[in-house]
Amino acid sequence: METLPQLKEELANEYQITKNFIALFP
Repeated sequence: METLPQLKEELANEYQITKNFIALFP
């Protein structure tokens, strides 16, 4: 089981990646 800080960090990374991906499409 992951610790909460790890989970939050992973979510933040996913969010960044998704944001960057969406930014490719105007």
